[in-house]
Amino acid sequence: MGADEFEEIYPLLAAFNNALMSKEDWRRMLFTYPWESPSRHGFGYYADGKPVGFIGAIFSTRHVRGRAERFCNLSTWIVKKEFRGTSILLTRRIVDALAGHAVVGFTPAPTTCAVFSRLGFLPLETEQLLLFPLARPTDVWRAFQGSFATSAASITTSSTDKLTAGLAAMPDGLDAAIYRDLSSCSRV
Repeated sequence: MGADEFEEIYPLLAAFNNALMSKEDWRRMLFTYPWESPSRHGFGYYADGKPVGFIGAIFSTRHVRGRAERFCNLSTWIVKKEFRGTSILLTRRIVDALAGHAVVGFTPAPTTCAVFSRLGFLPLETEQLLLFPLARPTDVWRAFQGSFATSAASITTSSTDKLTAGLAAMPDGLDAAIYRDLSSCSRV
């Protein structure tokens, strides 16, 4: 299904009742993403010429071990209640149509996992890793000094020199090396 079929599919997407997603948000997410321009943006399930189901297909090409690999992230699966019993037909056709692609689903619902498991898909990951932002060494130093600057301009050369000297005094000096490497990075 191409980008020109968005208007036809939108009533199904609106049935998600997601107040955070406007019509244009749905269009951008599923039909006009900037990194690829595929001819297909999803798969429709029709009954009597009217759409009763849809599953989004977000395509990308990544270089893996020196080779261009094609990926398809299946997203936004919705089927009208009265057709859900036969929607496995839609998923089988999708799997067939995506031969040559690594098919992924990053955030599937439990029901979706069960369906794709029956089709032979396996989970790639079963655990989650949360990465928290790390404070800059100057922030840590100021925390121990009891002073938090309100801007980067308030960090003086002498306090930076003290921090560098303090880090260099650590047993392996690794913290000082990391600080030196990162001190030239621009701040965002």
